[in-house]
Amino acid sequence: MVTTNLVQTIAVNIPKEINLKITHEQFVELALVNRDLQLERTAKGELIVMVPTGSGTGNNK
Repeated sequence: MVTTNLVQTIAVNIPKEINLKITHEQFVELALVNRDLQLERTAKGELIVMVPTGSGTGNNK
């Protein structure tokens, strides 16, 4: 038996007014398939996605 997982990468603009709430189990699954992202889940179940820092941040002259 062959299992194929198809992953599609998308960019999403989410207004700050929208709260994304997920269960602990959903968060774990999301974090496992998106190891390159910095994700957090609050005690209320709100999802926080940190913007990855690139080489263009930091020491700006």
